[in-house]
Amino acid sequence: MKTLIACLYCLVFPVILSAQYQVQAHLSGFANGTVFYLKDIETDQVLDSATLQKGAFLIKGSFEDGPRSLWLYTHVKDSFYYCNLLMGNEKVRVEGSVKDMPFFLRITGSPTQDVYNVLNRQTAQLYQSRDSLTSLAMPLMIKNEQQARQDSIWNIVRGIDNNVDSITKKFIKEHINSYAGLRCLYFYRFKLDTATLRDLYGQLRSPFAESRFAKTIQTFLRVGAPVKTGDHLWDFTAIDSTGKSHQLSGYLGKYILLNFSTTYCGPCVLSKGELQEVIAKYSNQLSLLTFNADASRDVWLKGVRRDQPTWPVLWDGKAGHSEAILKYGVQGYPTFFLIDPKGVIVHRWSGYDFHKKGILDLLQKKLPVQNMP
Repeated sequence: MKTLIACLYCLVFPVILSAQYQVQAHLSGFANGTVFYLKDIETDQVLDSATLQKGAFLIKGSFEDGPRSLWLYTHVKDSFYYCNLLMGNEKVRVEGSVKDMPFFLRITGSPTQDVYNVLNRQTAQLYQSRDSLTSLAMPLMIKNEQQARQDSIWNIVRGIDNNVDSITKKFIKEHINSYAGLRCLYFYRFKLDTATLRDLYGQLRSPFAESRFAKTIQTFLRVGAPVKTGDHLWDFTAIDSTGKSHQLSGYLGKYILLNFSTTYCGPCVLSKGELQEVIAKYSNQLSLLTFNADASRDVWLKGVRRDQPTWPVLWDGKAGHSEAILKYGVQGYPTFFLIDPKGVIVHRWSGYDFHKKGILDLLQKKLPVQNMP
């Protein structure tokens, strides 16, 4: 009996061990001690980090449900360096120098990434040109100078964007049955007409048809076009941290500030203080609700315990393929919707600037003065 157990252990345990990813990096031009982070783009969650020693580091982990879209990145003073990875439980090698980031690194070892590299090679030079142009235009915008030069630069940028879109759409059609093609289809779902999106989705074969990306596209097709300012709210139900169910329409009669967020999103965390001020100032005429987009229940609850919000933080467990996230067209966090007492969306915005009281300023302009405390 012991021999049988030992044999089963030898057969099963190596399989468990092999179900891991490894990111082995060899990067020059960075100082020893530079910390690199591996982030899941879909959940906006940092999965792990490693410190560069003698130009190398190794990050290990595991995924339970197929390939992920990842960022490998670091901050050095005021500069941000990154590269995109598309990988499952595979051994990936990242090689190059600081000057190669983000578009010209050599990334090998992942059949999933290999397909994605086809697109990278076609668009890398275009993205590099775009970055160079925007770095010229942004200081002029901030200083409000040389408007004609700004217009000229942005016209060139728009041309580059159109070129990238054409290349990417062609790549999607040619590689629809790949995780790389599906990832691009997921991010281009707002740029394709419904008929094209439905046709591409109908071409999916297993295992791609069962992937998270495919589920998101399926949900997107089912719920239809995202709501916009002037539309009536799209109703949904989700639970709070105690398990109590909340329906969005149940808060009608007051204004609703609906906030889409994730636990480890930096701007989301920074916004919590001002949101607390919103509750203190406007609780008699406004209900604040946060919808958390984390895939993990544990991560969501950890965030609730950390932030101790005095308003409901809701979750439906569907992460990026949540009907609510797709119907509200959420593509980044935080994203806010101000809804009037009758259910009409009166304003939508994304992002948060810690240095400005932007939420309070907007509410002061949008909420009826006669109802203010």
